[in-house]
Amino acid sequence: MQQRLAPNDGGAEGGAGAGNQAGEWPQRPPERRTGTIPRATNVVVSTLRPGTVGRLVGVLGPRLTSKIVNLLGMETTADTAAELGPSKTRPLVEGLSAQKTAGLAGRLGGDGTAQLVTDMGPGVTADTVKGLEAPLTADIVKNLGPDTVEEIVRGLGPEFTGDLVREFGPSFTADLVEAFGVQTTRILVSHFGPELTGALVADFGPDLTADIVKSMGPKLTGDLVVAFDGPFTAQLVSAFGAPLTADIVASLGGPATAHLVATMGSPLTRRIVASMGPQLTADLVQHMGPKLTSSIVHSLRIPGTGELVGTFGGPLTGDLVMAFGPELTAEIVNALGPEFTGALVRALGPGFVAELVMRMGLVLNIALVSRLGPAILAGLLVAMGAQFVLGLSVEMTVLILAAIYGVVVGRRHSQVAAPDRGQVSGGADVNGGGEVVSEADLDARLKAA
Repeated sequence: MQQRLAPNDGGAEGGAGAGNQAGEWPQRPPERRTGTIPRATNVVVSTLRPGTVGRLVGVLGPRLTSKIVNLLGMETTADTAAELGPSKTRPLVEGLSAQKTAGLAGRLGGDGTAQLVTDMGPGVTADTVKGLEAPLTADIVKNLGPDTVEEIVRGLGPEFTGDLVREFGPSFTADLVEAFGVQTTRILVSHFGPELTGALVADFGPDLTADIVKSMGPKLTGDLVVAFDGPFTAQLVSAFGAPLTADIVASLGGPATAHLVATMGSPLTRRIVASMGPQLTADLVQHMGPKLTSSIVHSLRIPGTGELVGTFGGPLTGDLVMAFGPELTAEIVNALGPEFTGALVRALGPGFVAELVMRMGLVLNIALVSRLGPAILAGLLVAMGAQFVLGLSVEMTVLILAAIYGVVVGRRHSQVAAPDRGQVSGGADVNGGGEVVSEADLDARLKAA
């Protein structure tokens, strides 16, 4: 919370008035002293009652009231708001009405309103808004309209807005988003655009952003992402950047992220990933690291992960694996563990796996086999079962199996002979010395290994 003046700090002119206790209102930026007008206004409002004053201001209308505010100046108006405090500001605004309050802000303009808020400071502004509570604040914002709200936020800038949101705290910020509703929030963020939204989130930082998401809960967050849809969400992730997005996911944690993904559903998640493209997705996963990635996948469990990957389809999944590269993919498999990975592969089914293997191509498959190493490969083969592996209807299956066999038993497999097209389904040279092994013999050797 911003520093506040104690009662009577700085003498009679700078005093906040007798009778208030330290930490109570009035509160204002500490570098300024309250002048005669704010103190006199407070007396008038207290005497006439705030609701009555609000109705009188409503009679004057936004046009005349804005002229008075401009005549007084933003600092004096800000100090008046500080002098009144939330307990008097709320009934005053209720008497004025949300529509006319928004009309006054509209008359002041985005820059003028931003200057007023800046002069109030994050602490006073946050306490004033929290005193209004989320529903009334949302009503004012809706009456302002997205253009004026964007002008105000741009006028405040990311740093001040970040300070303000920190003063709000995650819980009240989530209450505001809920009060705005999904469609209003979508319209506002769309007006901000990816660049401004990215700058705001960057100032919030990963922990505050994650705390807001947690306070919103997976249902409201998921509904928002549904409203944004895949392409715009992908633009936001691109604006945030892979490192910041990964830090937000890390602050959320694997289970919470998995819950959010499950709430969004596989089709929407696929649209987001497809819109992000393989390279940005790979950059994000690289920054997340294998441990966090595996935590999300484990939290989704095999049915949830299988449904999601199945919705991606073989071509997109293959493109993602190619973007990850053999090293990162092997690290993720290692973090997942061979038993979980093998069960997931079986859940995806031989048709999907065959399509994925074909998309990845022979070179990447063998490079991945080499990266996985004998222990993981042996565990995977046990988990998948040799019958499942040998049942894959892919021309290069035997060549890949030969490479697997070579790694598992520690033999050289860099010179795997490529048999004729008609021989691919019948056997492979696993030693590079002319020994052709049948599928049945290879199956037996893999089991023995």
